[in-house]
Amino acid sequence: MKKNFIISFLICFTVSIFGQGILSAPVVDKLSKAVYEVVVLKPGEGNIEYEKRLPLERIAYSVRTDKYLPIGTAFLMEDGKFYSAAHVVQLRGKSLYKDYFIRDRDGKTYPIDKIEKFSINRDFVVFSVKNLNTGSLEKLKSVNVPAMNTQVYSVGNALGEGIVIRDGVLTSQTFEDVNGEWKWLRFSAAASPGNSGGPLVDKEGNVLGIITMKSQNENLNYALPFGETKNVPDNTGIVFIPSYYNMPNITTEKFYNIYEHEISLPKTLADTQKEVVSYIEEYTEKLIDEKIRAVYNPSGEKGFLKDEPYTGLLDSAYALDFPSVLCINSSEEWGLYSPNNVKDTKLQNEGTVSYGTILGYGLAYLKKPDTDSLEDLLKTPKKYVDYVIKGIGLTRNVGGETIRITSLGEPVEEETFTDSLGRKWFTSYFELPFTDAVFMSMALPVPEGLVVFTCLDVTSEIYTGHNYDLKFIADYVFPKYTGTVSEWKEFLSLPEELYPKYNISGSVKIEKIGTGLNIKVDEICLNIPENLYYGDDEVSFCLSMGYENKDNKYALSPLGVNAFYESLQDKYFSVYIIKNRKPGKNAPVPVQEAWLEKSKGKGSYNGKAFEAGGYRYINEIIKGDENSETVYEYSLRQNESVKAGEFKKNSKNILKNSSVE
Repeated sequence: MKKNFIISFLICFTVSIFGQGILSAPVVDKLSKAVYEVVVLKPGEGNIEYEKRLPLERIAYSVRTDKYLPIGTAFLMEDGKFYSAAHVVQLRGKSLYKDYFIRDRDGKTYPIDKIEKFSINRDFVVFSVKNLNTGSLEKLKSVNVPAMNTQVYSVGNALGEGIVIRDGVLTSQTFEDVNGEWKWLRFSAAASPGNSGGPLVDKEGNVLGIITMKSQNENLNYALPFGETKNVPDNTGIVFIPSYYNMPNITTEKFYNIYEHEISLPKTLADTQKEVVSYIEEYTEKLIDEKIRAVYNPSGEKGFLKDEPYTGLLDSAYALDFPSVLCINSSEEWGLYSPNNVKDTKLQNEGTVSYGTILGYGLAYLKKPDTDSLEDLLKTPKKYVDYVIKGIGLTRNVGGETIRITSLGEPVEEETFTDSLGRKWFTSYFELPFTDAVFMSMALPVPEGLVVFTCLDVTSEIYTGHNYDLKFIADYVFPKYTGTVSEWKEFLSLPEELYPKYNISGSVKIEKIGTGLNIKVDEICLNIPENLYYGDDEVSFCLSMGYENKDNKYALSPLGVNAFYESLQDKYFSVYIIKNRKPGKNAPVPVQEAWLEKSKGKGSYNGKAFEAGGYRYINEIIKGDENSETVYEYSLRQNESVKAGEFKKNSKNILKNSSVE
């Protein structure tokens, strides 16, 4: 008997505790009728191709057979209007979702019609729907916020699996961050993705607030007090977005700004989205031009042309192994940075994709396959992006299996723009409908192929953020200008209407001299004599590039040319002529001393042949001295198997037909 008494006591005690979270049947029925899912038509697969068939049958039955995709929650109030969170219907950015619906408990759907009121900072929206007479429908009413530690309930489309009700406690009220205009309701009732826009209710099913977000640091959720919807005038949309705008290559500052705009309503959802996005785009462009470019452009107050503190950027020439980006670091010093952990992926016909990440973006160097012409590649973004994603290793998980994406298909949008250096970039956008995302590529042609920035993110972030960031970064890209003579000729012969010449591509000239070759770059002419010229497809050359201040405007100019052959060690050679500039007044003493040694033709620059590390060398100054602003350095390197007399003869022949004007 004693044992049975204990069991009975425990059962009663358990029911007493958990009974606090149970709503009455009439309240549950009312909520189930007045709370709706917000859904969109499930997007198709688009143009994406995979390494094999997607195992879509492994996706849960209820998901794969549903023609709609649940994205949030809405509810009907006693004023006959539907309420939700503004972010549920994507008011502040573009989306691949076009048609939005509400869905009732019986599975019937109704298109969202007109947006009648919204506030982005308060994160609520009021709308009507088509083909639905709300007169006889169940509606909710609002009540004042109760005392703290009161039982509350979250109602919503949790995880997109239908309307569920979960209990918790109203824990506190917290001022909104900017001006403290209202207090968010914080509560402990569970709220999962999909709950956004649903009501927070009391035990009678009365609305206390609209569920908006989850705390990042603790297991608490936020709701907007419903009374705050009355503080926005009817037929008005409020865009108020305080934010920091960060430029990826400027790490010293976050640019605080407020997007503030008012829209007259009602309007269709599509027209509302269009007006908000248009305003954000215009504001962002103005912000970048007036607040950022004005200060950080190369000749601006914090631009690198001032060379303070000393960076050497205006004194040096670079021939890079991988494209780099000019960035300002936390010490407010400018420098060139390239990706870490670059991975190489071989393509067919001697092509290669080298891929790494920098500043939060992918950066690829595509050495095109021999069978692809550079002109055709530029005209076919599908092809070069397919090459790049092979290097990235882009995948999709379906039913627990990771499947490689082999193609993103044809781009849905293409555009070009010209950066401040006169270089034309080719931008393409590819849709990934299954996740409302877009893959953006931005390509710059170079002799071997393409330099390609990549970004994959949700659609809204691509079109109202990343596209502006990458166009800003383009001004600061330092490419790799290397290729065989054949590749250079192809690059330089691109049709003007496709790729207009700019200061680099327009300054390089290649001329046959008998069976030898002259490479002219501005004032420099470098000769490759016939005994070292093994053909257009065998001999390569690269440009050494440097930044220059020309009338307080910056230019990325060729300062030297290096021709080389590397295929067979016994025929190996490397020869260059490069312009060295006198260091600026802020240059450290060791830099000044190195300049004096070189400009006076001392040390290894004395024009005498020497051997080191299995090679023969000769370095000398062929124009200029310590009193000049520039000196021109010549160098030849060959394998030590080349006899000393032959080496000197080669150097003499090169210098005979080379010149500096």
